[in-house]
Amino acid sequence: MKRVLFLVIGFVVLSSFALQESLPDRMRKAVTPYVESELGIDLKKEENKLTIVRIDTLTEKDRLQLKGQDLLEELQIGYLPFIELQQHAVNQYMLLYKIHPIKNVRDEIDKAVREYSELEAKAAPMIQELEEVIAKEKLADSKQFVAYKVSALLQVQTATHTIKTDTLGIIVSKDLQVIKRKDFIKE
Repeated sequence: MKRVLFLVIGFVVLSSFALQESLPDRMRKAVTPYVESELGIDLKKEENKLTIVRIDTLTEKDRLQLKGQDLLEELQIGYLPFIELQQHAVNQYMLLYKIHPIKNVRDEIDKAVREYSELEAKAAPMIQELEEVIAKEKLADSKQFVAYKVSALLQVQTATHTIKTDTLGIIVSKDLQVIKRKDFIKE
């Protein structure tokens, strides 16, 4: 009797799993409207395909790493090259002033130093925030699930009937709602 009862319960449990959609299928349903609206692509067309390649879980530590990456990228693109160039300009004017100590060169040094200081002042809050994020990330939880990171392959047929392929990284909440990266890292 116990054996039959065990088999029936096992069959019911396995049947309930078989009736549920797989996680990739649920993710595809969750991200399809987002991809269609953000990229203006009709995925109902046969030639356009969205394939879920990988689903990873994200933790608070991962969220802070993403935030740190964004801050570092913004610094590297928007500030650091200009700060280095301005520092180079200051050094060049200083060398020129040693050779020709005239008022015009001194004025250029003062102007370059002022611009350098302004750039550093603009970058300072972002550098401070990056340092804080790095410190928090070291202590952050690396086990507790926060969201999913869905990697997908998008194939779209262009007007010239060629297939264009691209990869997408989309963040999806626990309740299968797409979260924009900037909103995810803000939390």
